[in-house]
Amino acid sequence: MKTAQFALSQWRRGFTLIELLVVMFIMGLLAATLAVTLTPGQSRGLVYEAEQLAMVLEEGSQRARAVGSNYEWRPGASGYTLAQVVAAGETTSPPQEFPLTEGIRIQQVRADGEAAAASIVIPGRGVAGPASITLASADQEIDVYSEGLNRYSLSSPRNRAGDAKR
Repeated sequence: MKTAQFALSQWRRGFTLIELLVVMFIMGLLAATLAVTLTPGQSRGLVYEAEQLAMVLEEGSQRARAVGSNYEWRPGASGYTLAQVVAAGETTSPPQEFPLTEGIRIQQVRADGEAAAASIVIPGRGVAGPASITLASADQEIDVYSEGLNRYSLSSPRNRAGDAKR
């Protein structure tokens, strides 16, 4: 009978430090796995759209150099366009249209150090000035930018200013 009472009294003492650490480690692994797998799709969509935009701009700069004529990138209501420019404002063919994913919009366009620009001109000869395009979703934004050498890069996605989820 005494052995049964002794075993029962051991259970009343609680958990050992090792047992608690093992449980906390397992819970940490599960939390980390969930955090990685449950990231919002909107954020991944924003990065995907920014990568697509950078590829379109680089392709436009390659086309411009190949034909020796300027190209113009212009934002639209639901996306953006890219067109070859032969004279001031005249294009040779209809512009290529690129729609944006729903929920993603062009927030700001800057070219040649201006605070806001209506379009970005990609020169056929010479070097373009610095340019930056900010894409935004409901809670994040990302910049597609060039220092002027017709190579476009992406900034890291960041929470939008004023977002309550900061």
